[in-house]
Amino acid sequence: MKKILISIFILFISIMMNIKAEWERVDTGMCYKQDYRYQIYSGAHAVAIDKEMVVVGAREWLFISYDNGDKYTWKYKLETTYDYGGQFSSICIKDNWIFAATDGKYIYRSSDFGLSWDKFLLYYKNENGDSVIGSDFSSLAFIDDELYIGFSGGIGVYKSNDFGNSWKPVTDNIDRRYRSTINSIIKYDNKLYISIWGKGIYYTSNDGNTWVLDTNGLNLSIRTREIWLNNNNNQNILTCVKYETSSSGNGFKMFFIFDDNDNKWRQIYLTQGNLFELKRIRFPILSFDNYIFLAVTGSLDTGVIYSNDYGKTWLKYNQGLDYIIEYIKRSKVVSNVFWSLNANNKYLFLGIGEGPGRILYRAPLSDLGITSAEEISFKLENFSISPNPAGEYIEISGLNKGLQPLVSEQEIKIFNLLGECVLSVAQTFPSVKIGQTGMSDLLRIDVSGLPAGVYFVRIGDCVGRFLKI
Repeated sequence: MKKILISIFILFISIMMNIKAEWERVDTGMCYKQDYRYQIYSGAHAVAIDKEMVVVGAREWLFISYDNGDKYTWKYKLETTYDYGGQFSSICIKDNWIFAATDGKYIYRSSDFGLSWDKFLLYYKNENGDSVIGSDFSSLAFIDDELYIGFSGGIGVYKSNDFGNSWKPVTDNIDRRYRSTINSIIKYDNKLYISIWGKGIYYTSNDGNTWVLDTNGLNLSIRTREIWLNNNNNQNILTCVKYETSSSGNGFKMFFIFDDNDNKWRQIYLTQGNLFELKRIRFPILSFDNYIFLAVTGSLDTGVIYSNDYGKTWLKYNQGLDYIIEYIKRSKVVSNVFWSLNANNKYLFLGIGEGPGRILYRAPLSDLGITSAEEISFKLENFSISPNPAGEYIEISGLNKGLQPLVSEQEIKIFNLLGECVLSVAQTFPSVKIGQTGMSDLLRIDVSGLPAGVYFVRIGDCVGRFLKI
């Protein structure tokens, strides 16, 4: 009897959490357009998150919010239409660096948290040894301070250790016929994993010198299409595989988790009552703490579902997603295409790939009972730096109140535009103004030894910048 009551209580709590958990649209300030042939709207084709900063590639436009995606905090940063850059396909963040790849020929980057941007081309050697401009990029990832980029069309994966200034191939030892589109690039258990459209999952433990096909447990005898990977702080690795049952794209999706004990992929979910599929669904699987989130499109269970017991039981999480199946395209009723799942330590974010004006939703993780995540804040220019431009020194104000202790040496570092730490302050002293009898809250730092240029000051989770002349 006691076990029955406990089970009923747990079920009640789960149901109440599911009722309480609700998505909120946070794309106010983003725009969408309409094609002259049929309705086609901006969607979140790429989403990247670092602390409170949310970067969204909405087709040809790129937006940034520094406040967890709060409404009306979105800042328009880029549009690729005018330089034929294509639509944004993948975004990644590393400290002050942001990289945004497109399905065109340009890669965009920012070294100052998105305040300013430049674009560049990636050159690679073709089979004849000729230098060719790369295009149609499908994935981006920062792993161990190296930037990885995946191509569509058989080129494979390249990596850069100087923030995109030079590149070298990683997958030349995989036959070009089997490279296809690189859907995902991740690291797990000290191995670099890539998933390749229609071909399978490969990993290397020696920087690409040898690659191993890892498909034990995945039924690749069925017509296989997209394959997506995700890992959770090296705790587990998950994959989503789309299998097609007809040339029209009809099919189903299966989700797997890698079982280290059996050294094989174990199925944890199969989409229900499959109707149809639309395009490629990017990043439909997310692992966070002990939770697994799935974004399902084109089936009777369309929406977001989650499990907190590694796939043994599942709950729906659609409250607030106001349009699940609802608009017409080429005389066919289709569902919103849930394109991407992502999270920081406070919110879960859901990007819409296609849909009538809807781009991005978010939901508090606390609504699902996820409270163990450490609260981390991101603040851009939360202090002032003067003089700016600077010559011999800079003074930082706004960090201390009254005579509170000054920040420690570990919290004050200065970086150049390449992301290199060029000055780590060992000690700081309060400056004293003429005629002042007490200490001020100013911190003076000697920068006379730095070359002229733009620099960033990181103090804890706060970042500012100054120009050295």
